[in-house]
Amino acid sequence: MVPLSTPIPWAQAGPVHTYVLRGPPHVVIDTGYAFAWPELSAQLSREEIAVEDVAVVLITHGHPDHASGAEEIVTRSGAQVLLHPQDHGKLDPDYLEVKAEQYLRLRPWFAREGVPPDEFDAFVERFRAPRHRFTRDMTPVPVTDGELLDLPTGPLRAIATPGHTPGHLLYLDGERRLAFSGDHLLGDISPNPLLDFDDEDRRYRSFPDYLDSLARIEDLDVDLWC
Repeated sequence: MVPLSTPIPWAQAGPVHTYVLRGPPHVVIDTGYAFAWPELSAQLSREEIAVEDVAVVLITHGHPDHASGAEEIVTRSGAQVLLHPQDHGKLDPDYLEVKAEQYLRLRPWFAREGVPPDEFDAFVERFRAPRHRFTRDMTPVPVTDGELLDLPTGPLRAIATPGHTPGHLLYLDGERRLAFSGDHLLGDISPNPLLDFDDEDRRYRSFPDYLDSLARIEDLDVDLWC
């Protein structure tokens, strides 16, 4: 397993972690932002990992800091992208514009909670930044809770851990007692169960789901959380 990391625009959140299960063919878990591709590409080259030999990209959840770099990898390798179906919509090129409009409807609620209007506007505008978007439709392969993925580098079990997003997944390597937890477990900052919406534009109950997911993984036999 080769750990890599790429930057994100908000320094307080730290880097995004990418993991490569070395083949070939290789498996990549999370990709970082699309705009950070030059940095990720350079790290892959230093590790002598040819992107053309990537067969599978596993995405823990559909946020662009974990998923939008998949577009570059797929273009160069033809790799399959695997993701829980509840997060598939987040890979749509129009997703972030839809997200911005959903947040704008909540402006009165944010104001009542004391969020300064200029900070709220700047927050919403982040969603509209072109560098965060996919530029083409992606067609992920759906992954369901409990599914054992037969990967070229060995099997991984997908475990649904909704909360940070409705379709967040943890990937478990039971043999090596490794777990790739995405943004479900973070060492130094909040995992941040976010305001989110379902396919019918209803508020998603992120925090109760997050707490249930924490309880669900508490007894996993894991030595290393990635």
